[in-house]
Amino acid sequence: MVEIEIKAAKDPRALAELIASAVHGQQTPDASVTAAGQKVRDVQEREEQIRGPWTDAETVNFATLDPENDWSDL
Repeated sequence: MVEIEIKAAKDPRALAELIASAVHGQQTPDASVTAAGQKVRDVQEREEQIRGPWTDAETVNFATLDPENDWSDL
């Protein structure tokens, strides 16, 4: 997880520029915003490589659960 703090007073464009930089790789007038966007993309790509495809995720087959167990307390 990447935590980024934006101090932009009341200008929402700073957040919009960071999102655009992170998602689309767009350059911004503020080099620190572009660098933060690049860091977000790098971490996201690294996590995607570690995590693997969603088709390999473990799942629960609810049809095979023991009906005698009381699962209501979960």
